[in-house]
Amino acid sequence: MATLLKPINEAETARFLLPREAYFSGDWYRREMETLFAANWYFAGFTRDVPEPGDYSCVQVGAYPMFFLRDQNGDLRAFHNLCRHRGTAFLSGKGNVRHGMTCFYHFWTYNLDGGLRGFPQREQFPGADRDRLGLRPGAVETFRGMVFVHVDPDAQGSLIEWMSDFPANFGPFDPEKYVESPREPLKVAANWKLFIENHIDGYHLFHLHKDSIHGLDHDNQEHSLYADHWTVHEPLFGPTLLPEYEKNMPVKVMFPDEPRWQASNVHMLFPNLGIATGAKWFVTVQSIPTGPTTSIVDSRMHYLPYEDGEEEQELTYYDKGSSEGTNLMAEDQLAAERLQVAMQSPLFECGPLARNYERPVMAFHESILRTLKP
Repeated sequence: MATLLKPINEAETARFLLPREAYFSGDWYRREMETLFAANWYFAGFTRDVPEPGDYSCVQVGAYPMFFLRDQNGDLRAFHNLCRHRGTAFLSGKGNVRHGMTCFYHFWTYNLDGGLRGFPQREQFPGADRDRLGLRPGAVETFRGMVFVHVDPDAQGSLIEWMSDFPANFGPFDPEKYVESPREPLKVAANWKLFIENHIDGYHLFHLHKDSIHGLDHDNQEHSLYADHWTVHEPLFGPTLLPEYEKNMPVKVMFPDEPRWQASNVHMLFPNLGIATGAKWFVTVQSIPTGPTTSIVDSRMHYLPYEDGEEEQELTYYDKGSSEGTNLMAEDQLAAERLQVAMQSPLFECGPLARNYERPVMAFHESILRTLKP
């Protein structure tokens, strides 16, 4: 593990490494879709998304439409969402295919293990070998109830190996045991990387969120890098003072005896998954590319509710005026979209980055360039 708080050296600052074309060029976008996402494990959802045999959930992994499902034995499997007849993406959204998967186009049908069960008018395909026409598999693994897929069924390195030291520094959070609160995905008029860069930028917390984040000690951020992944811990101003924005959340503090996990812990799993935890919540924030200059931010919030008859905890909150009415996501969306507008200008350039607080942005760029290198 290498800490990002250590300066590059005594004379240098951090630098913005990507060209502005990386945020609107069709060619750059195509390379990312075909290469960047294919080289990494990709967050696809939660095990709770597919609780029963036959349940499936579709996911777009860069240029690769995929889905994961629970088979008849209760095991997870991942496949490329491509019918082996004409290549149709035959599944969409979420659903159940307990009795087999049938492509709507020409009714080719597959078993839950991906094998081709059959197809109509077999006499029309005298050379077809059913054993060689099953769905193309991907790889699937889980971590704390989170599902990750890989486009390559023989991916080099397991999910845990890919995560490096991240699991050991993730804390005791277990979203598999929490309750999810439905939230609508956010359409963002900006390249997907801009929201991730904002997520890992510790400098803007002092300024963009000065009225929306109270109770966290920004001056004492602890940044860490694990391979291509990143995490930051921001301590509370006092070990018994919860951040003010926790007040209106009628749910339990997850770890009442552990101040570190009541504070802010923000993570990024490369290339596009943000995770944030607070005293009362766990949230995944995924920036999903939809085009060179557009993206969807899908956030999934989880809580630990009080059980029937359980008494509410007596808590003390940091008090610095009300932050009611502020919206962190709206502020972050504004920053990403205004940056996208500016990057269209031929005069756009980025000055020096804050050597500690914005060093993760430079590390993010280094990982992208290393992955895309021919």
